[in-house]
Amino acid sequence: MDQKYSAILKISPTDENLRFPVGYEEVNWGNSRGQGKRSGRMVRGGMADPPRGKRRYIRYLANIPEAITHPEDFNGFQDEMFLRYWQCRNAGGTHEEAICFVFLQER
Repeated sequence: MDQKYSAILKISPTDENLRFPVGYEEVNWGNSRGQGKRSGRMVRGGMADPPRGKRRYIRYLANIPEAITHPEDFNGFQDEMFLRYWQCRNAGGTHEEAICFVFLQER
């Protein structure tokens, strides 16, 4: 069983012939750096350093049908959990097997 798990964990988004290729989302955060607004003696807003420019984010579940039909199954997933689920599905696992795989890996 450990050999099967190690084979699953080697699947990469850059591999070819994946059952469920990853999707990407591009977000344009803009270029402005607000300096805040003075209200009385207080400066409000503009004190954070938000992302700027265009960023590309990977979406592992973009092409998996269960992510659309049963989105509640993925509530509480963290970034690493999405990757493990996606790897198991591309290795041939079903939705239920992939969910179990995610939580077995988190222990």
